[in-house]
Amino acid sequence: MHLWRPPRAAALRPFVDSVEYVEDTPATLQERMVPGGGISLVVMLREAGFTRADVGGPQWVDGACLTGAQQHAQVVSTAPQRGMVAVNFAPGGAAPFVPFPLHAATGGYPSLGEVWGREGELVRERMAGLTPDRMLDLAEEILLSHAVGELTRDRALDLALRSLDAGAPVGVVVERFGTTAKPFIRRFRAATGLTPKTYARLRRLQRVLHSLPPDGRVDWSRIAADQGYHDQSHLIHDFKAITGLTPSQYRPRSVDAPNHLPC
Repeated sequence: MHLWRPPRAAALRPFVDSVEYVEDTPATLQERMVPGGGISLVVMLREAGFTRADVGGPQWVDGACLTGAQQHAQVVSTAPQRGMVAVNFAPGGAAPFVPFPLHAATGGYPSLGEVWGREGELVRERMAGLTPDRMLDLAEEILLSHAVGELTRDRALDLALRSLDAGAPVGVVVERFGTTAKPFIRRFRAATGLTPKTYARLRRLQRVLHSLPPDGRVDWSRIAADQGYHDQSHLIHDFKAITGLTPSQYRPRSVDAPNHLPC
């Protein structure tokens, strides 16, 4: 079962792309997750947590957590897919609900207890026994209760995000932002968890993945040129640096899930 929808609360729509309930039987025990520059909130409903591969070995992640912005693909357990609620934030959308700069969570998975204290620790308990639709409503209510200040988007930051999403060079975006590089980078990192350069790199790879033909016949030279890489070797270098795989090794779960690679 997969229930997905935009948030019902109008105040959340500029900040949250979707809320979803997932109850599935994964085909594999692990998946390689390709980062897209976003942040999500995850609440596992059937298990206390899951594992992810790390440089020092497997790492335990609390089942109610914030998935900090990732810079490289992560091999994670598919256990959350057996029952979870997720809030998928729009780019730059998580900041009003997290009481610290988001770059503090980059590469990590802080528990909701670490994010919101005792109230965060009780989120899973509050969802117990509810219908999936009601769980999504509750997730929205919890977010609204933790909003810091007035819920308004940073228009200048939004312009920067849209420009980078469209492939504009970081230098050009800094000029449009109307400030020097260092203040811009600080503001961007606090809101997204990533530097503008890293965000742009991840978004460019996302454009590549979403442009791949379903029949597998890929003209990498053309795609490299279309997406602003210097050449095909530059694309392949970035592809491997982010995913840990070469393009020929890339096998997504489905055309509709280009960031999920069974392993």
